[in-house]
Amino acid sequence: QDMTVKSILLISYYFPPMGMGGTQRVAGFARHLPAFGWRPLVLTVKKVAYYAYDETLCEGLDTVPIIRTGSLDPLRLAYILQQWLQKRRRNRRRETAAATHAGARYGRRRLRWLLNSLLIPDQKVLWLPFAYWRARRLLQEHKIDWILTSGPPHSAHLLGWLLHRLYGVRWLADFRDGWSGGDFQPEATPLHRWLNRRLQRRVLRSATAVTAVSEGLKQVLQASEPQHAPIEVITNGYDAGAFSNRKRRRTPDPVFDLVHVGTLGNFVDPTVFLAAFQRFIEDAGLTENKVRLWFIGADLAGTLQQHVQALNLEPFVQATGYISHPDAIKHLLQADLLLYLVTGDPYPGFIPGKTFEYLAARRPILAVCPDIEGLTILRQAAHVRHAHPEDFDRIVLALKAFYLEFMNRTPVPALSPEKRDIIQTYSRKALTAKLIKLLKAGG
Repeated sequence: QDMTVKSILLISYYFPPMGMGGTQRVAGFARHLPAFGWRPLVLTVKKVAYYAYDETLCEGLDTVPIIRTGSLDPLRLAYILQQWLQKRRRNRRRETAAATHAGARYGRRRLRWLLNSLLIPDQKVLWLPFAYWRARRLLQEHKIDWILTSGPPHSAHLLGWLLHRLYGVRWLADFRDGWSGGDFQPEATPLHRWLNRRLQRRVLRSATAVTAVSEGLKQVLQASEPQHAPIEVITNGYDAGAFSNRKRRRTPDPVFDLVHVGTLGNFVDPTVFLAAFQRFIEDAGLTENKVRLWFIGADLAGTLQQHVQALNLEPFVQATGYISHPDAIKHLLQADLLLYLVTGDPYPGFIPGKTFEYLAARRPILAVCPDIEGLTILRQAAHVRHAHPEDFDRIVLALKAFYLEFMNRTPVPALSPEKRDIIQTYSRKALTAKLIKLLKAGG
C-alpha cells in the first residue's frame, strides 16, 4: 500500500444496493474519496429485507473494498427467513406457503415490537458484534487513518466509540438524523429517552469530529452536550454526472407534468395536496390529457391509492413505486413542475434528501412544507413558490400560477453565476472535498 495514501473505514448499515435516499450519502463519499488521494473501505451488512434494492447505486464503486457481515437484527433475520420460505415453496403447495408467509410476517411484527422495547438505541445493535469483529480484523490488516460511522442506525456510533477507545484510531461520527428526541428515533419509555440521551452525549464528547446534515441538527447536537467534539455541517447532495444530460422532450400537445420524487410516509402525507390538486383541475377545466401528477417512490404508508380513488383522480395521477435512481432523475429533468412535499411537524432543521436533486434539476418548484431548512436552501437558487401544507387555498393559487406560466411558455428564470456556484457546493464531489478538509484538520 502507498504510504502517502490515507485510508478511511466507512461504517454504515445502510449502503447500496439497498435503495432509498439514506444509502447514497456514504456511497457518495466512497465514490469520490479516491480522487482526493484517500482509500475508502466500506463495512456494511449483508442483504436484508428492505423496501427496495437498486443496483444502479453501486455504479462507480467497483474499486472500493466493500465488506459485508452477518447480523441478528430483524431485517437480516427476515431476509434469511424469506430465503428459507422460497426454498420450501418448491416442495409445498402454494396455499400452505402463503399461509406460512403470512404467519412469518405477523411473527416479524411481534418481534420488531419486542425488540424496539428491549434494545437500545435501536434494533441494529444486533449487527454490532459481527461488525466489530470484522472491523477489528480490518484495523489489524490495514493502516486505517480514520473511521467514519454514519447513523442512523445510531448504534453504529457505539461501534465507532468502541474502536476509537480500544485502538486509538481517529473517529468521525456522522449524523444523518437526530438521535435523542429525534423525529426518527423510537423511544418507548422515559428510560429509553434517558439512555439515548446519555449515549448521544458520550458519542459527542468522545468523537474526534462530528458531522451533521443540517445547521438545525448541528444546533440540536451542540445543545445536548456542551463538551462536544467539533461539529461541521456537511449536507446531503447530488451526483453532478446524473444531471449532465438536460435535453427535455417536446410534444405537440403539451401536458403539464407535476412530479414528486421521494418516499411517501413519515412527514410526506399527500392528503391535503391531492384535494387542492382536484380543486385546481376543476377551476382550470383540465382533462387527463392536459395535466398529470406523478408520484415517484415507495408509498410506505400504503394509502396513496385510497386517497386518489376517494377524490376520483385516477385518470390524473400516476404512481410508479420505487424505480431506479437514473429513471427517477429522468422524471425530475422532464418535469414541468416539481412538488416538494413535507407535512407534519418536523424540526426546523429538517432537509429532505431530495432537496439537492431538486436544485440540480433546475425546474420550477412548488414547496408545500413548513418553514424548514430545506426550504431555505431551495430559495437560494431555485424558482420556488411556497405554501404551508395545511393552506389549501394558497396551494391552489400556486398551482394556477405555475400552470399559467406553463401555458404562456414563460421560461424558467436564468441562473446567475452566483446561484450556479451555490448549486455546485451541494455536489457530492464538493461535499467530499469538505469532508477531507475536516479530516485533515483533525490530524
